[in-house]
Order: sequence, then C-alpha cells, then structure tokens
Amino acid sequence: PVFRRRIRRGSSTMEEDDNYGGFPVVWMASFPGSGSELILNLISGLTGLRTADVHVNGGTRCTAPQNLVCKTHYPADDEGRPSELTPRHRFSNTTLVFLLRNPARAIPSGHNWLWEHEHHQFSHSMKMPLEYWREHRAGIFEHGVFSIHKWAETIDFWHSEPLYPTRLYIPYEQVLDAASGTELVRQMADIFIESSRSRRSSELEKKLQNTTALKEFWNDALHGKIGGRRSKRRANDKSYVPSYTMQQKQVMLQVIRDLIAKYSSKSPELTKILKGYVKEIQDNVPIDDKPVPTSPPKAEPTPVIEEHLSEEKNKEPPLEQPKAPESPNHESLSFHESKVLSRFKERVAANRVFHHNTGRQKKPGPGFAGISEGVNMTETNFPVVWLASFPGSGSELLLSLVQELTGFPVSDIHNSQGLQCPNKGNILCKTHFPADRVGNPARIEADNPYRFSRSVMLLLLRNPARAIPSGKNWEWEKLYHHATHSMKMPHDYWRFIRNETFSEGVFSLAHWKSMIDYWQGNASYPDLMYIPYEDLTNPTKGPLLVERLTAVLAKVAQLPISPQVDAQIHNQTEIATFWNNSLNGGKKVRRGGQNIRRKSDNSSYVPCYTDEQKQEMLHVIKELSDKYGSKSPELKSILAGYANDIQVTIPTDHDPPPPPPPPPRPMIHHHFNRTEQRLKYRQK
Repeated sequence: PVFRRRIRRGSSTMEEDDNYGGFPVVWMASFPGSGSELILNLISGLTGLRTADVHVNGGTRCTAPQNLVCKTHYPADDEGRPSELTPRHRFSNTTLVFLLRNPARAIPSGHNWLWEHEHHQFSHSMKMPLEYWREHRAGIFEHGVFSIHKWAETIDFWHSEPLYPTRLYIPYEQVLDAASGTELVRQMADIFIESSRSRRSSELEKKLQNTTALKEFWNDALHGKIGGRRSKRRANDKSYVPSYTMQQKQVMLQVIRDLIAKYSSKSPELTKILKGYVKEIQDNVPIDDKPVPTSPPKAEPTPVIEEHLSEEKNKEPPLEQPKAPESPNHESLSFHESKVLSRFKERVAANRVFHHNTGRQKKPGPGFAGISEGVNMTETNFPVVWLASFPGSGSELLLSLVQELTGFPVSDIHNSQGLQCPNKGNILCKTHFPADRVGNPARIEADNPYRFSRSVMLLLLRNPARAIPSGKNWEWEKLYHHATHSMKMPHDYWRFIRNETFSEGVFSLAHWKSMIDYWQGNASYPDLMYIPYEDLTNPTKGPLLVERLTAVLAKVAQLPISPQVDAQIHNQTEIATFWNNSLNGGKKVRRGGQNIRRKSDNSSYVPCYTDEQKQEMLHVIKELSDKYGSKSPELKSILAGYANDIQVTIPTDHDPPPPPPPPPRPMIHHHFNRTEQRLKYRQK
C-alpha cells in the first residue's frame, strides 16, 4: 500500500497540471501470451493509477484521466493501431514498456487463452491437453495471430518507431524469478515516477531500496493479492512442456538470430534477452517428430448453458444434457484434478455451469415479425449476417430494432474480441472494421468457416458530415463521464477538436471512405443491402425499410412467416407503430430496458465545417460515386443525397478557433478499498 499511495500522491498538483492528470499514457507492447495481464496488475498495484487495454471499447479507456499505461498486441493481432488513437498528445513519445517472452512458451500460452474461451473456462484457469497442442501446433506456428512470424513482427514494429528513446524491457521469465523480479519492480517504479511526474520523497527512496519490502510486494502481485485477482492455472497434464518438431525449433532459432544480428548495435539489452532465448530453446524445449494421430481424441467445447432453462410451470421437454470436455489423458489426472473435473460434471448435469455472460437468451423473444416463434436457439443453423458501419452511424439503434423485429439476439465484434458473434441463434454481428481496426471479420470467419452469411450483408451508411461528429460525441460522453447517447457535446468543443478529428484518427473522413471501399470492393459479399441512417429515421421511408429488412432476415434465417404476421408486416399502420416505438424507445432492448435518448440544450446546432473541409467531403463523395455508381445505382443515389445535404444544410464556419474546453472532472474510484475488504475477508 505504501508504494501505491506514495507514487500516486507524489505530486500535489497532479490533477491540476492538465485535463488528463498531468502525465502522458505509456504504451506497453507485447506479443499475445506473454503475461501482459500479470504486468498490468503489477503496475496498477505499484502506482495506484489505472491501466487500460486497447482491445476494450476500441481503446477509448486508454485516454481516460488518471490512466498511466495502455496495453497493446499490435501488430500481432492487428487490433487497435496505436497511431490511430486520439488525441495523439495524450500518449508518451519518450517511454515504452516492452514485454518479452520466449516464443517457444508465448505461442502455446497465447493459443491456450483461445482454447479456454472455446471450452468456456476462465482465463488462466486450465491448460490445454498435450494432444490438442500437438494436433494444432503446425497451423498455429506458421499462421495466424500466435505464429512465430507475428512474434518477430511485433519486435520489428516497435523497434522501427523513431520515438521512445527510453525503453523498459520486461522479460516475462525474469518477472517470475524472485531476485530479478524485485529488481524489475524497482526499475518500473523509477520509470513510472518519472513518467507520472511525481516527486521523489525521502520515504519513497527508502522503500525502493528496501529489498525485503520490494520482494514482499512482488510476491503479493504474482499471487493476485495486489492489482486484481489472478487465477492459478490448473493443467489437465501440468507436467508437459510444449514440444516442437526439429524443423520448427530451427525456424525459431533462425528468427531469433536474425533479430540479434539486426539489433545488436542498436539495443544491447534486447540482444542479451534474445541470446538467452536461444540457449533455452536449445537446452530445454523438447523435440517431437512423432506423427500426429490421424484421429486424435478431441476435447469438444462445452455448449454455454443458461440457468433454469426448463421450469416446471412452462412444462417444456427436458433438454439433452451436454457433456463436459474430457481430457485425452484423463487416466493420469491427480486426485485433486479428478475432484475438480467431477464437480464440473455435476454442475453441467444440474444446468448450472458458470460462464461469461454472452448476452444470449436460450429461448428467443417473440419479435414483431414472429420469425423466432417456437425456435430453440441451440437447434438453429442459420448463418450470422455482418452489419458494417462507420462509428457514429447509428448501429446501436439498428441492432436494437433488429432484435425487437426478429426476437433473435444480436452481437458486437467489440465485445469479447468477437467470440460471441458465431454463437448459435445470433442473427447479426456489428463491426466498424476497417475504420477502428478492432476485430477483423475475415479472421473470425477463418476460425469459424461456414458460420457467416455470404449471400447478404448489411451496410449502414450515414452522411460523413453527421457521422464524424456523432462518433466523436460518443468519445466526449466517455471522457466527461456521461451515459452513452445521453448528452450532446457543446458546439465550441466540436469546433475545438474538429480539425484534428476530421483529418486523422478513427473518426476521420479517410476512414469513412475506407469503410465503403473495403465492403464495396469485397468479393466475398456480392449482395449488399444499403441502410441509410437518414432513411431509417425518416417517418415515411423508415417503415418501408423495416418491411424490406424483415424479408431479407427471414430469408437468411430460412424460417417461415405465419400468414397473420405477414399481414401485420404489410399493414402500414402496424409497421409504422412498431417503427415509432423502436426509435422512441431509446435502444431499450440493447440497454436493459432503459430509454436513453440524447438530451441537451445544444441539440439545435448543426455541426459546422470550414469551406476546405466541405469541399474535401464533396470530392470524396464524388470519387466514390464515380467508382461504384455503375455497379450500384442505389449507392450512387445515396451519395448524391449526401452531397446535396452538405451543400445546402451544413453551415460553413468562418469564426476563429474557440478556447480550450474545461477539463473533465476526475472520477473517484474505490477500487483499493474494495480490494482491502476482499483481502480481510479471505484472511478471516
């Protein structure tokens, strides 16, 4: 606790220095499977300041006030390119924390995380069976996020950056060692004291030189007593060390030697770490050239089971009970592990398997269109339809409408890194790719072949002059601690950040254009259904669009519509009432019944642009119209409407820039008080 309080309170004016707490955010780069969650917990416990993840909420938490470190796996997973996060001045251009791990250990560790999610286990709670690793090793090693080439690419990318003259290397292997681990804690304290602009008091200096206190802090951090809960991994066969073929070992050694030759003169510290990895691979990594069995035993993923599926009052037929994943070496499990597996089977039999909340419901709601009536989700086999849109185009509104319309659940690629999208029963999955680079749909489709529709996909469009400030408004609400879609940013705030937003970052005009280019030019989706946001919210065109959308989704789901419901859909009064309730309901399905609609005294203003920015928008729209107009007259008509709206409705701003906006009020958290309470409870 002394470390947390002392570094956090080292500067009495920390919250008064600027809008964000007086210090920049430091990037922590790592390859997946290198132990980044452990280091984030350690940093949070050491400094008392927040840490964030670029994979969560599109990286918006990285720029939150009082945030010190942001974790990224770029370019290994290609999610959340650091240069695209705004504002750029919020990030440190002098300091970088680089977490390293031997690729022979990091590659299987990263894939183990994926195996746990496929089998609905907690992260860092189980170890994949040896036969599972041997079966998938060849594909994992050469291709995908966890390949040896991505490991080398991560090192190359961050060492090719001209910034970050100060690099703190954190070898995962040294973090786990008591002697080197405490020394790394001391180095991290020095780096973050300097980065957070805190004062070095005499008491703090004594604590940092106290090896016993540092070792105690290191031990608590590794066992989850500081910075967050850690779950100790229980292996199905915890004695095994991931093995490789002789050829794979030679490839790893050659990749590491190439990196040593490349950076030996630039970074002696990195070179020393890489030489240690070469020695460990040569001495400790076993060789396995045995042929993989043609029919290896597989641990089938356990279906996610909802609680209390069949109640006696509903008198539904009992569901077939799924089986727990069997380890291939079940005979060799220890007595303790056998008891754990037995308890897990008992929970499965009782339909009480604990799992992460996926937002799915076992039995769909009725829905206005009646498509899901009498359907059991676990028995559905219709494909998932992609919903692509630029941020700020009203995707949450459309998701809410589709869920009310069909009764089937919808999902978001930004949640759980898109792992919920392929779930059975899902009819729609939202993505902003390639605008925000979070979750590449092609990669998710590669992991789940034949699960996504190739006959149709939905492209939600909105005039860039309206979509860009709408997306930035979502970021403003997060920054100033407002509920999403509840407030509209002040006009002067928009004018202050307009130029930077328009030219770079997620909400830029270039990214709006890239959205249309990517999906319009993607040969995998020949049939695009365009949904203009302006038509969706129009009282005349909106109900007609809902009627058309119903027919498309019913065809995708391959489910019949009853004559009564069909008559209801084609009844203009009924469908207009449904449309009106959906739009005025405030996303009630997606937001737990809360009618959250934007309310503000500033709602009357129309976002303005400079004359140069208006001309640039018109030029981009004309370029897209000329490029795709012959292939898609519908898209050409939509773009022509946007050009007319920009010329007629969007005002031109000739005024001088406004003064900087007031800083957001700091949000008070009670995280450490709750942590201390949990510790006291466990001690009792």
